[in-house]
Amino acid sequence: MTNYPPPLLRGEEIPSVLQPACHGGAGSLTGTPFLGALTGRTLAFAQDALLPAGASIGCHTHHTNEEFYYLLAGQGELTFDGERFAVQAGDFCFCPVGHSHGLLAVEDCRLLIVGGAAIED
Repeated sequence: MTNYPPPLLRGEEIPSVLQPACHGGAGSLTGTPFLGALTGRTLAFAQDALLPAGASIGCHTHHTNEEFYYLLAGQGELTFDGERFAVQAGDFCFCPVGHSHGLLAVEDCRLLIVGGAAIED
């Protein structure tokens, strides 16, 4: 059975969650998860996240889903399969299944993090 969210979620109705040492990173990420515990959907997760300067999402690998970071504000350093890239507001970062990725906030960052289900060939 599919459990769908309501057609509109008001920001004040979505609680923020403090995520210390996200994926083993430094500091804490504050995330506002949009999807909660839903089933039968193609998105694994989606959240609006705040990552203060100096904090990071530790390098990690997803084995069952792709992940996207869209920077809404701030500057950071993306690590993808060991290679580092400077990123800033407006940049879109894509990580396919099985690749390592992480993000260091060089200045306060706000980003949209979305994880989708793996696509079968």
